[in-house]
Amino acid sequence: MGLSNSPPQDNEIEVSVFGPGFGECILIHLGNKEWLVVDSCLDPEHKEPYPLIYLNKLGIDPKYSIKYILATHWHDDHIRGLSRIVEVCKDAEFICSSAFGKKEFTTLVDAYSKHTMLQDSGIEEFNRILTYNLLRRPKKSIKLASGDRPLYTSNNSCPDLRYSIYSLSPSDHAMLNAVLDIARLLPEAKTTKIRFPNIQPNNTCVVLLIIIGELALLLGADLEEMGDPNMGWMNIIASQTRPAIKAILYKISHHGSPNADHQDIWTSLLDGYFHAVLTPFTHGNVYLPRETDLRRIKANTGTNETYITSLPRWIRPITRNSTVERTIRESGIKLMRYNNSHGHVRFRLNAKARPYTWHVDLDGQATNIENLI
Repeated sequence: MGLSNSPPQDNEIEVSVFGPGFGECILIHLGNKEWLVVDSCLDPEHKEPYPLIYLNKLGIDPKYSIKYILATHWHDDHIRGLSRIVEVCKDAEFICSSAFGKKEFTTLVDAYSKHTMLQDSGIEEFNRILTYNLLRRPKKSIKLASGDRPLYTSNNSCPDLRYSIYSLSPSDHAMLNAVLDIARLLPEAKTTKIRFPNIQPNNTCVVLLIIIGELALLLGADLEEMGDPNMGWMNIIASQTRPAIKAILYKISHHGSPNADHQDIWTSLLDGYFHAVLTPFTHGNVYLPRETDLRRIKANTGTNETYITSLPRWIRPITRNSTVERTIRESGIKLMRYNNSHGHVRFRLNAKARPYTWHVDLDGQATNIENLI
């Protein structure tokens, strides 16, 4: 499969979701040649960030078209290549979780940047972003996202293309917990070089609600649900101050894992007929989503309009001759498929047409989950 290289029209909304198996990136055309990048991952073949490669294929210069760059959190699979995008798009606004703005976090970044020997880690990527913003863009402040905060609103004269970008998380309570966790993780002097630890659960990441005209997009990042009404999805669902509009497109949270799901997401935050998309995660012995996750998601969506950017690890598209399979088994060899595939789901619609109708294009291993379960 392949996607056309025709750019969206000025009145077309596009949501491109990239997920090769390890990594996630979302690129959104807000209308009128203005683009938003959410997180980053690298194209396995070219080792460059997906948005830069894709926009160049469309004949669009990322330097001038990307207006906003957002890092939902600092995990490796969401931030690789983001510093490169920041460097290319010098005039873009940079947005990140309010957790990143805490003194404790910047201290942690500095400490681990000196200790870690893994130069491609998420913390190294974020350190490059901070350094670049301070040295090369002194007049560009970093916008910090937190629960129920309006980030940007356009002044477009066309109501159908007038947009607002809101952050629905992290909550104040999640931020307080994060500060305590960060203080605990500060490395001691003269310790062994180590990898920057992930703070679990992912309650300091940024969930976005993007309203364009009369439609809304919900981007779930990696937010988890731990049963605490003061943070996570329970806090978003119960909010009395978030915009009441329901989304017609949902980027499913945390690769479809059970601990990132709340039943009221599907009814309270999403329109009656919506499209959904998720990215898989494969790293070592950890992989998402599982078959049970896809069945749960299918039951919750109620439609056949749910897509995944690449094949989960438990899918085995490669078939071998029975003799070869028997030889492998008898030799005691265990094979594990390394998912290094390209995956891209693209949604487009005309913002001025009613009813809103998504046109969906798939590239690489991207598919409808109906084909997997």
